[in-house]
Amino acid sequence: MAAAGMKVVERRIRWHQPSFDAGYFTLEFLVRSCSYMRCTDIRDRIYALLSLLGPQASGQFGIVPDYTKSASELFSDLITLHRQLYSAKIKSFVNGRRDWAFDLRSILQLSDSDEVVQQVLAEVWMESNKDDYLVYQSAQHDRRCFGQPACTRTFSQMR
Repeated sequence: MAAAGMKVVERRIRWHQPSFDAGYFTLEFLVRSCSYMRCTDIRDRIYALLSLLGPQASGQFGIVPDYTKSASELFSDLITLHRQLYSAKIKSFVNGRRDWAFDLRSILQLSDSDEVVQQVLAEVWMESNKDDYLVYQSAQHDRRCFGQPACTRTFSQMR
Protein backbone atom coordinates (compact mmCIF):
# COMPACT_ATOMS: atom_id res chain seq x y z
CA MET A 1 0.00 0.00 0.00
CA ALA A 2 2.87 2.37 0.79
CA ALA A 3 4.39 1.68 -2.62
CA ALA A 4 1.14 2.62 -4.34
CA GLY A 5 0.99 5.83 -2.31
CA MET A 6 4.53 6.72 -3.32
CA LYS A 7 3.67 6.15 -6.99
CA VAL A 8 0.85 8.67 -6.70
CA VAL A 9 3.15 11.24 -5.08
CA GLU A 10 5.87 10.66 -7.69
CA ARG A 11 3.37 11.03 -10.55
CA ARG A 12 1.95 14.22 -9.12
CA ILE A 13 5.43 15.74 -8.80
CA ARG A 14 6.39 14.64 -12.33
CA TRP A 15 3.09 15.75 -13.87
CA HIS A 16 3.42 19.22 -12.33
CA GLN A 17 6.89 19.82 -13.77
CA PRO A 18 6.94 22.67 -16.32
CA SER A 19 8.47 20.33 -18.91
CA PHE A 20 5.65 17.78 -18.62
CA ASP A 21 3.08 17.79 -21.41
CA ALA A 22 -0.29 16.53 -20.18
CA GLY A 23 -1.80 16.99 -23.62
CA TYR A 24 -1.64 13.30 -24.47
CA PHE A 25 -3.92 12.29 -21.62
CA THR A 26 -7.33 11.14 -22.66
CA LEU A 27 -10.29 10.67 -20.40
CA GLU A 28 -10.06 6.94 -21.09
CA PHE A 29 -6.40 6.90 -19.94
CA LEU A 30 -7.29 8.71 -16.72
CA VAL A 31 -10.18 6.39 -15.90
CA ARG A 32 -8.15 3.24 -16.52
CA SER A 33 -5.25 4.63 -14.48
CA CYS A 34 -7.38 4.81 -11.36
CA SER A 35 -8.62 1.22 -11.47
CA TYR A 36 -6.03 0.00 -8.95
CA MET A 37 -6.81 2.63 -6.30
CA ARG A 38 -8.39 1.45 -3.08
CA CYS A 39 -10.84 4.06 -1.92
CA THR A 40 -13.57 3.90 0.66
CA ASP A 41 -15.70 6.18 -1.52
CA ILE A 42 -15.72 4.91 -5.10
CA ARG A 43 -16.08 8.44 -6.50
CA ASP A 44 -12.68 9.30 -4.99
CA ARG A 45 -11.04 7.17 -7.68
CA ILE A 46 -12.10 9.58 -10.38
CA TYR A 47 -11.86 12.82 -8.42
CA ALA A 48 -8.40 11.96 -7.05
CA LEU A 49 -6.99 11.19 -10.46
CA LEU A 50 -8.35 14.38 -11.99
CA SER A 51 -6.81 16.35 -9.11
CA LEU A 52 -3.39 14.93 -9.95
CA LEU A 53 -3.46 16.91 -13.16
CA GLY A 54 -3.98 20.18 -11.34
CA PRO A 55 -6.86 22.64 -11.35
CA GLN A 56 -6.43 23.85 -14.94
CA ALA A 57 -6.26 20.40 -16.48
CA SER A 58 -9.03 18.89 -14.36
CA GLY A 59 -11.22 21.93 -15.04
CA GLN A 60 -10.75 21.29 -18.75
CA PHE A 61 -12.68 18.05 -18.33
CA GLY A 62 -15.56 19.89 -16.69
CA ILE A 63 -15.85 17.46 -13.81
CA VAL A 64 -15.35 18.78 -10.31
CA PRO A 65 -15.80 16.84 -7.08
CA ASP A 66 -19.48 16.76 -6.20
CA TYR A 67 -20.31 14.23 -3.51
CA THR A 68 -24.02 14.91 -3.82
CA LYS A 69 -23.86 12.90 -7.07
CA SER A 70 -24.07 9.14 -6.95
CA ALA A 71 -21.46 6.91 -8.57
CA SER A 72 -23.93 6.13 -11.35
CA GLU A 73 -24.44 9.86 -12.01
CA LEU A 74 -20.65 10.30 -12.18
CA PHE A 75 -20.56 7.37 -14.61
CA SER A 76 -23.15 9.12 -16.77
CA ASP A 77 -21.20 12.40 -16.64
CA LEU A 78 -17.94 10.72 -17.67
CA ILE A 79 -19.51 8.83 -20.57
CA THR A 80 -21.29 11.98 -21.77
CA LEU A 81 -18.07 13.97 -21.50
CA HIS A 82 -16.12 11.31 -23.39
CA ARG A 83 -18.68 11.35 -26.19
CA GLN A 84 -18.52 15.16 -26.37
CA LEU A 85 -14.73 15.37 -26.30
CA TYR A 86 -13.90 12.59 -28.69
CA SER A 87 -17.11 11.94 -30.65
CA ALA A 88 -16.09 8.34 -30.16
CA LYS A 89 -18.00 5.39 -31.42
CA ILE A 90 -17.96 3.30 -28.28
CA LYS A 91 -18.64 -0.35 -28.90
CA SER A 92 -19.10 -3.04 -26.32
CA PHE A 93 -16.24 -5.12 -27.63
CA VAL A 94 -13.37 -3.90 -29.76
CA ASN A 95 -10.73 -6.33 -30.98
CA GLY A 96 -11.70 -8.86 -28.33
CA ARG A 97 -11.26 -6.52 -25.38
CA ARG A 98 -13.97 -4.97 -23.26
CA ASP A 99 -14.77 -1.35 -23.90
CA TRP A 100 -13.60 1.25 -21.42
CA ALA A 101 -17.23 2.21 -20.64
CA PHE A 102 -17.67 -1.26 -19.18
CA ASP A 103 -14.34 -0.91 -17.37
CA LEU A 104 -15.55 2.38 -15.91
CA ARG A 105 -18.72 0.69 -14.69
CA SER A 106 -16.56 -1.90 -12.97
CA ILE A 107 -14.14 0.67 -11.51
CA LEU A 108 -17.05 2.56 -9.97
CA GLN A 109 -18.45 -0.77 -8.73
CA LEU A 110 -21.80 -0.18 -10.37
CA SER A 111 -24.27 -2.97 -10.90
CA ASP A 112 -25.44 -4.02 -14.34
CA SER A 113 -28.96 -3.60 -12.99
CA ASP A 114 -28.44 0.09 -12.11
CA GLU A 115 -31.01 2.02 -14.16
CA VAL A 116 -28.66 4.94 -14.92
CA VAL A 117 -25.94 2.56 -16.08
CA GLN A 118 -28.37 0.67 -18.30
CA GLN A 119 -29.68 3.89 -19.86
CA VAL A 120 -26.19 5.31 -20.52
CA LEU A 121 -24.84 2.07 -21.98
CA ALA A 122 -27.96 1.71 -24.13
CA GLU A 123 -27.51 5.24 -25.48
CA VAL A 124 -23.82 4.62 -26.16
CA TRP A 125 -24.63 1.33 -27.89
CA MET A 126 -27.37 2.92 -29.99
CA GLU A 127 -25.08 5.78 -31.01
CA SER A 128 -22.27 3.50 -32.09
CA ASN A 129 -24.47 0.86 -33.70
CA LYS A 130 -27.24 2.98 -35.17
CA ASP A 131 -26.69 1.46 -38.60
CA ASP A 132 -26.42 -2.08 -37.29
CA TYR A 133 -29.65 -2.79 -35.46
CA LEU A 134 -33.12 -3.58 -36.64
CA VAL A 135 -36.22 -3.00 -34.58
CA TYR A 136 -39.70 -3.77 -35.81
CA GLN A 137 -42.62 -1.66 -34.77
CA SER A 138 -45.82 -3.53 -34.18
CA ALA A 139 -48.99 -1.93 -35.53
CA GLN A 140 -50.80 -3.12 -32.41
CA HIS A 141 -48.32 -1.83 -29.83
CA ASP A 142 -46.42 1.40 -29.35
CA ARG A 143 -43.04 -0.22 -28.84
CA ARG A 144 -40.14 1.77 -27.60
CA CYS A 145 -36.47 1.07 -27.98
CA PHE A 146 -34.36 2.26 -25.03
CA GLY A 147 -36.89 4.98 -24.27
CA GLN A 148 -37.03 6.18 -27.89
CA PRO A 149 -39.79 5.49 -30.43
CA ALA A 150 -39.01 2.21 -32.16
CA CYS A 151 -37.72 2.47 -35.68
CA THR A 152 -38.63 0.33 -38.64
CA ARG A 153 -35.94 -0.58 -41.12
CA THR A 154 -35.73 -3.17 -43.83
CA PHE A 155 -32.79 -5.44 -44.52
CA SER A 156 -32.11 -3.59 -47.79
CA GLN A 157 -31.79 -0.31 -45.89
CA MET A 158 -29.19 -1.86 -43.61
CA ARG A 159 -26.84 -2.74 -46.43
